[in-house]
Amino acid sequence: MRDFAKRGSTANAMRFLKSFAGLLLMLVITVVAVRAAWDMYGKFAEAAQSDEVAQKQLMALEAQQAQVSASVDSFASPRGLEAQVRERYGVVKPGEGQILIVRDSTTTPSQGAAPQNIFIRVWQALFGWM
Repeated sequence: MRDFAKRGSTANAMRFLKSFAGLLLMLVITVVAVRAAWDMYGKFAEAAQSDEVAQKQLMALEAQQAQVSASVDSFASPRGLEAQVRERYGVVKPGEGQILIVRDSTTTPSQGAAPQNIFIRVWQALFGWM
C-alpha cells in the first residue's frame, strides 16, 4: 500500500526558501547591473554633448583668433595702420577732400534702347516697377 504521509516537508521548505532567496539575489544583482549600465550610458551621452559644445566653442575661438591676428598684422605696416585709423576714427590728411558720386535716379542706361526680345518687352510691361 502507498504511504501518503508527508515526509521531509521541512527539507522541501528549506529548498524552496533557498531557491527563492537565490532568485531574489539574482534579481537584485540584475537591477543593480542594469541601473549601472543606464547611468554609464547617460554619462557617455552627456560627455558626447559636452564634447560637441566644446568643439563648436573651439571653432568659434579659432575664427576669432584668426580675425584678431589679421587685425594685428594690418597694424604692423604703416599703410595698414593708416587704413585702420582712417576707418575707425574717420580722419583725413590735410588737403584731402571727400568725393560724393550722385547718380540721377530718373534716367537709366537701358531706357534709350528698346528691348529686342518679345519676352523682355512683355516682362517689362507686366513688371515694370522691378
